Amino acid sequence: MSTMNSEIYATLIEAGTSEEKAKAAAVSVTDYERDMNEVKSDLKLIKWGLV
Repeated sequence: MSTMNSEIYATLIEAGTSEEKAKAAAVSVTDYERDMNEVKSDLKLIKWGLV
């Protein structure tokens, strides 16, 4: 089961986007945020190793 950003979903629905497209976009944004957090975490570990 995918996690989605409910604020983005609600905003897209309010703007008239179909439920299917709003859900896909909200899940995509959440996946992107998760990926960016993983990259930041990895970067912190690399920086720690260099110090």
